[in-house]
Amino acid sequence: RIGAAFGIKVISHDGARFTVMARALQAGDSESALQVEPRMPLLYPLSIVAAEKITGDLRTAGQLLSILFGTLALIPIYLLARAAWDVQVAQIAGAILAVFPEWTMLGGEVWTEPMFLCLFFSSIAAIWFACEKPAIWKFALAGLLGGLAVNTRPEGIYTVGGVASRPALAG
Repeated sequence: RIGAAFGIKVISHDGARFTVMARALQAGDSESALQVEPRMPLLYPLSIVAAEKITGDLRTAGQLLSILFGTLALIPIYLLARAAWDVQVAQIAGAILAVFPEWTMLGGEVWTEPMFLCLFFSSIAAIWFACEKPAIWKFALAGLLGGLAVNTRPEGIYTVGGVASRPALAG
């Protein structure tokens, strides 16, 4: 992922839009940020703004987020595969995700996908574990992670159905 980030010389079209949104948010102009990409929630550009304090520029901040969340996404995938099957399947699932070319390339781009998928898979994992051993805090965690996913990409709305329906299926 780090190698992919260093290998990218030109920021993608989507990445440019996210950094323009982040720049507008830095300037306190959320209305302009929303006009850049009206259908996209602001969590990712806000995260770029926060990460920019560490990296010093918006592009590198977006790449840092992709590297971080692209790597962290291995955790819920591993945990889900282990819970559904066994450790061997979980290790294979994690290894495939770790070296899958498209996923590795996403890990170096200024794109929402690594952050979104990490949050989405984490929400699904929380739903799974909440249904295995029901506890309100697990469902609340699933809802929180799903809420963060939907505030990263509109497709995160699918987690709401999982959070809402799984308690009925668990009991």
